[in-house]
Amino acid sequence: MNQKNYIFACLLIFVLLSVFQGCKDSKEISEHEKLNSILTKANEADQQSESFYHLADSAYKLSMRLNEGINIEKSLWYLGNYYFANNKYKEAINKYNLSINYHKGKEPDSILGHNYNSIARSYFRMKIDSLAIKNFKIAAAVRMAIGDSTGYGVAMNNAGYVYWTSSSFDSALVYFEKALSVREKLQNSDHMSSTLNNIGTIYFNWSIYDKALDYYSRVLKFTRDINKPGDEANTLCNIGLVYERTNQPLSAREYFKEAYHKAVEAQDTQRIGYVYTNLGLSFYWTNLDSSIYYFNKSLETYKSIKFPGGQLIAKEGLGKCYLDLNDIRKAKEYFTEIKNIAIEENIQIRHAIALKYLGIIEHKLKNYDEAIALLNESNEIAESIHTKSILVDNYKELGEIFETIDRIPEALKATKTYLSYKNEIDNEGMKRRLSESKKQFELEKVKRMMDANQFQNERESIILIFTLSIITILVIMLIILYRVNIKRQRAHKLLAERNVKIETQKEELLKTNTELNDLTKSKDKFYSIVAHDLKNPFLTLYGYTDLLKNNFYELKDTEKLEYISELETITKKTYLLLENLLEISSVRTGIIQYEPSNFILTDSVSAIVEMTSPQAKSKGIRILNFIPSYIRVKADKTMIDTVIRNLLTNAVKFSHPGGNIKLHANENDDLIIVSVEDDGIGISREVLNNLFEETSNYSTRGTNDEKGSGLGLEICKEFILKNNGEFWAESKLNEGSTFYFSLPKGIETAPDVSLLLDQKQLDTSS
Repeated sequence: MNQKNYIFACLLIFVLLSVFQGCKDSKEISEHEKLNSILTKANEADQQSESFYHLADSAYKLSMRLNEGINIEKSLWYLGNYYFANNKYKEAINKYNLSINYHKGKEPDSILGHNYNSIARSYFRMKIDSLAIKNFKIAAAVRMAIGDSTGYGVAMNNAGYVYWTSSSFDSALVYFEKALSVREKLQNSDHMSSTLNNIGTIYFNWSIYDKALDYYSRVLKFTRDINKPGDEANTLCNIGLVYERTNQPLSAREYFKEAYHKAVEAQDTQRIGYVYTNLGLSFYWTNLDSSIYYFNKSLETYKSIKFPGGQLIAKEGLGKCYLDLNDIRKAKEYFTEIKNIAIEENIQIRHAIALKYLGIIEHKLKNYDEAIALLNESNEIAESIHTKSILVDNYKELGEIFETIDRIPEALKATKTYLSYKNEIDNEGMKRRLSESKKQFELEKVKRMMDANQFQNERESIILIFTLSIITILVIMLIILYRVNIKRQRAHKLLAERNVKIETQKEELLKTNTELNDLTKSKDKFYSIVAHDLKNPFLTLYGYTDLLKNNFYELKDTEKLEYISELETITKKTYLLLENLLEISSVRTGIIQYEPSNFILTDSVSAIVEMTSPQAKSKGIRILNFIPSYIRVKADKTMIDTVIRNLLTNAVKFSHPGGNIKLHANENDDLIIVSVEDDGIGISREVLNNLFEETSNYSTRGTNDEKGSGLGLEICKEFILKNNGEFWAESKLNEGSTFYFSLPKGIETAPDVSLLLDQKQLDTSS
């Protein structure tokens, strides 16, 4: 009769669990569909809007409840994008970093690349260029790891743009060229034209106008092919500037006028302002009134869209015009404004130009010392950014000032430097053309020599073929003889090896027999633990289900809920017990693979402390993590997480309410010693001496009568030994316990990335 009742109870439990699991699965499917719907709506919403924030926040909370890691990361990235769109860059960086922290320990993916790219853009907006470049490099490394060539090219181009904005043209060129090599393979015309334009602008700043024109012409072809009138307007202006700098104002003006029509067609206010600026430049040498008119139009346009870079260029043009009209007051006002904005925006080339013209103005006012100081300061900046055109003007002006005040040696030195820089600019183009001609001449010379020696080479090749044929036959014969000899030697060696193998197999059979006996003992112990520790929970389950069945209509709803809650608690504890048993079994059977990696220990500890906190808080226990953030270990992260989780759970279990648990880690030569210390009930000396024996299976109840399996410490020991460490404990009865384990010290690593933005704006495409 008892057996029938037992079978009936088991069937009832199975049915209840199936119904419960079915409800749970249905709820999870419904919530999963809801999460996907929220993320889809967020993806379509304006990232600056409040509705986008609420959608992202709802997705984050629902992802946390469903414990869907990838959607937790994605929703945190969306929250960061909301703050970025509303110019709250510190809050945005915080959300991006939280998303990255959730990704730790996983393979790189596109969300990780988005996060690092977004952090870099935030730092760029905050004018912290070093951190912007660092994060663009990491973003590029992630993109490379996941095979995202498009995103890799974007990150490299963006890094180059950050260098470009700070006038570090050498570094910018390196990254732009690397970005171009990637983008040429992808054949993305839009991206290629962006990078080609950036490279052309660097050569333009270096006064290498023929190379600048070459790159701009390639960009113009792309922009016309893909029908982008705004980009075409920008490129036409750049080509016009090359003609303007090489004293061809009429040709320049034709390009500027065509650019104006394209900018209007694109309805692009910023580029309309850029065209006005360039038209002002084209009239500068022939009609100052027209030049001032267009520069003022440009300034008004740029002010309407609050674009400081464009305002600087327009003000420079106005300052030069008024300087030529000898209106010193107005000219000085404009160049002083340029200097202040350039300092605030960290635009070094405009800063150097402003100082140059302020020096010229002071020269006109006969304030020679002030003029010399301003020009020398301009030279320092121009030399740091390798802008020879500014240096030429400055040294020419200095030479005239020194001559005026009768400082002849300094005048000669300044004039000599001026001529040196001028000759460099004038000769660079000629040198490149001569170099190309020289290469062509050498190629033709080699071709003539090859034609003259062709007959001789053919005759020698026939002799060579005949000689090689004889050598080949001899080599084949030697190989055949060698292989026959090798086979004879192998036969003798095989006989000797078989004799050794027979002896070895005999020894292995004896060893295997011993191991089987040990395994049988271990298996018997394992079954004993399973039978002992699973018996009580199932008896309790049987009791509650029997009680519910026989008294279902007499019990109050609150009592029924209480019994069902107890059933849930017992079921969870039984599941955790089974999980521990399976972990031990997996380790011993080799199912769990040992996969060591370098990682920061406190990252794992912090996550586990957060998981254990609810249990600790219910007893008023504080968990104090004193592990330094710089300590790294080389171990299997999953195994070490299990060890720390078991030790923390035990510490909470055996600590008195209101107690403290402390975690420490110290370096000891090539090892890291980790300790988990509590001030709880402690362990007696007799039990402690046998605690780590395989036959001990020590288990006792906690300070709140919590029941354990006695398997946690066995798992800890197994896992630490797997990770080439040791595991031990110290304890005093009624004073507390400290469990120690050692791990190999990790090696600090950093991404080794060679990396590389746009002339007018950061790329945001993936």
